[in-house]
Amino acid sequence: MENDVARDLDITLETALMLSEGKSSVRKIAESIFDSEAEMLEQFRRPWMVDRLVWMLKRRQSKIAQGQLALPGFENLPRRITVKGGHRAALRFATLRELKEYRAILWKQEDKRVKTLDRLIELVASYAVENPNIRAQEAMEMEAKRRTF
Repeated sequence: MENDVARDLDITLETALMLSEGKSSVRKIAESIFDSEAEMLEQFRRPWMVDRLVWMLKRRQSKIAQGQLALPGFENLPRRITVKGGHRAALRFATLRELKEYRAILWKQEDKRVKTLDRLIELVASYAVENPNIRAQEAMEMEAKRRTF
């Protein structure tokens, strides 16, 4: 039965494309098929949703592995920042120097995120006294530990 449904879907897709004669966008064709073939498409709902969720989870997992998730409390700052010379760095792994370079760029652009960035710079600076190469994420972790005690 599954093969029959897949074959029916293939026929439906090909027919819809032929009937549109290139006059409709693919989105419009897809919406039309969705509206007219809801019963047939219902059989694909679970596998398609699972596939989509897998894709979304893999993307998120990849971002975690690359350190590209937003820093808690600083979600309005980009995950990657541009620093002196056009170099890009992950915000999580930015040093105090890189944060200050990024701040100079935002300041020139009169960006409203400067205030948020100043909070992060202040936090990292407080830990950079003892460890000049500390990264933003490390400073945040140390601050979280300090606050729990």
